[in-house]
Amino acid sequence: MKCQNVTKLISENQEKPLSLLKNSQVYMHLAICPYCRAFARNCKKMHKMMQDFSAQEEGKES
Repeated sequence: MKCQNVTKLISENQEKPLSLLKNSQVYMHLAICPYCRAFARNCKKMHKMMQDFSAQEEGKES
């Protein structure tokens, strides 16, 4: 699988779970590609930051 496909799937996975097949393909690619691993880490951090920010904003509205 090419990096372009993997990064797209990593991004999609932030919104909805991947199929077992696609998830295993991404996992295998991440095992060999440091660039996509870094991209996945950054996506995960960004997603967490957005969730934290959203939770803070909801807390301000109360």
